[in-house]
Amino acid sequence: MEIKVTSQTENKLFDRKEIYLDVSYKGNATPSKESMSQEICKKLSLNPALTVVTKITQAFGNNSSEVLVYSYIKKETMAHIERIQEKKEEKQPGDNANPGTTAEKKDKGKAEPAEKEAKKEDKAQV
Repeated sequence: MEIKVTSQTENKLFDRKEIYLDVSYKGNATPSKESMSQEICKKLSLNPALTVVTKITQAFGNNSSEVLVYSYIKKETMAHIERIQEKKEEKQPGDNANPGTTAEKKDKGKAEPAEKEAKKEDKAQV
């Protein structure tokens, strides 16, 4: 993986460095944010715990990407600004949050027309 720094600015408001990179690589797929973050941290001597790869832009068919990296100075600032997404628990095929709800809805839908017809007959008799 070949990394070239396009521009680097210091954002004092957010207490971070914003680094724009051109990254070229070999292979069929664009590398993931985690693998790209590891390589960038190694080559630019950044702290991996304080570095976030925010954007990877690639033109179709190219083996190079434009990458935006945020390198924070303090862990507290990073925790305040960045949202860390936790992986969602995978559902088992047989697990439903509300078992039987679809069957109840089907039964309820069938019962309603019958009740309406009964009410109409009662009104007609009066």
